[in-house]
Amino acid sequence: MRYQCCRLLLLFLIAAPGAHGGLKRRGFEPRYVDWYRSACPSNVEAWRHVRFSLAKDLSNPKNRKIPFDSSKEKGAFLAYAWLDKCLTEPDVLDVLEKNPQVAACIRPTEQYLHWFRTLYKKHRGNRGLAALGFAVEDSLYNKEAAARTPIPAELRDQRFLEALGRLDTVPEAFNWLRAVNKNREFRNLTPWEFLFFESSIPTEDVSHSRARLLVSIPESNEGPSRYFLFALPNEKGRASDEASSISLHKDGAFFFQYWRRKRQRRFSLQRYRTLKSGRCVECHKSGGPLTLRPTEPSDAYKKIYAAWGKPHESLALKEKLNKEILSVGLVYSKFDITPREGAGLGDGSGARLDDEFFEICARPVIEKLLRRSPSALRAYNFDASYRRLAAATNCTSCHDGKTRSLLSPPFDRALHFFVSGGNMPPSSDLSAVEKVALSACLEDEYWGYFNAKKEYVPGSLFRHLMSVSCVTEESP
Repeated sequence: MRYQCCRLLLLFLIAAPGAHGGLKRRGFEPRYVDWYRSACPSNVEAWRHVRFSLAKDLSNPKNRKIPFDSSKEKGAFLAYAWLDKCLTEPDVLDVLEKNPQVAACIRPTEQYLHWFRTLYKKHRGNRGLAALGFAVEDSLYNKEAAARTPIPAELRDQRFLEALGRLDTVPEAFNWLRAVNKNREFRNLTPWEFLFFESSIPTEDVSHSRARLLVSIPESNEGPSRYFLFALPNEKGRASDEASSISLHKDGAFFFQYWRRKRQRRFSLQRYRTLKSGRCVECHKSGGPLTLRPTEPSDAYKKIYAAWGKPHESLALKEKLNKEILSVGLVYSKFDITPREGAGLGDGSGARLDDEFFEICARPVIEKLLRRSPSALRAYNFDASYRRLAAATNCTSCHDGKTRSLLSPPFDRALHFFVSGGNMPPSSDLSAVEKVALSACLEDEYWGYFNAKKEYVPGSLFRHLMSVSCVTEESP
């Protein structure tokens, strides 16, 4: 009897530290719980389980409970609603007040869910995928952006707008802008700069045109620094009426899109009612304009290039404009909700970036792209390719959230254009096949992946959500 009492007392003493926060010292490991079916956490141990479970679900794109593809965002909405409800219950607030470390450890998850919900929320007044991804309704954002982006009278002139509609009249638009600059010089005003080029991105109307006319207006007493981009007819002469602008202010950048309309024989620039291009933040991660990445000149626009000027002048102006755009840095407006800190695409932090990782993310992509060339596939040096990919998986060396924004979701379109399209990383020696593979590896590095044993290996998002300990380490 005495032996049994001593044994029970010993078991109680062993278990007691767990109730007082000694879980980590005893080697406690959180386990996955069905948080969406559970009651709100009411103690430290429960919070650790919930935080681990949320981080695992949110960082795993293949988890069916919280998918992250564009058609199924409701999983994250459910997580946000559940956590938001729990953080208002008195019992939960009492636990968080007594254990500030728990409140700190759950904060990265709370912030991530709040950002994701704001980004994908279908505000009243939006039309489906036309949501811009800002913290307010599209109508409110467009109203302020229109007020912040005045269109100069010279760009609303009938002669200029009409000349943009046909290949044979585009040179007349150049002549009009040259006449505008002569007038500005006569009045001792800074002249505008304009550039004709073929973009890497086609328009989203039926023309799918790549021809663009960029008009750069420097900051002055007349208004802020502004960039106006006009789409021109495609190679077959089909007109595109799309136009857009970015204005740079001290409190951020503002986007606006126009439609070149003709009514009663008069042209005008009208606001897009529905933006087909989707959320601005998908590509404009730093909040401002993107650098120019023209394609090689095509024969269809040979006369237009000749009317604009000499090739070396075009190259010099493109480099000048790109330097100006890069110097802008981070220009988030008050409506922007892009994360300033946290997990970023390509943080290059892993000792995980080994051959096993690239065997899983890169080899299937490379084999698929080279499947029609068996001899090239047999001769392919995968080891050398993996070393180049490992060196390129380091986006946060530039996109650190300070000089340039972190690359946070959604980044499907950005990866397709910048990485697979060959625009990033800069000065890279990657082949076209490796750039497509890099795009896949960057996603796996962020979300996580399944290894050869079908075990889930966490990515940088999971590490960020689990970065703060829920229990203060105690000395034994």
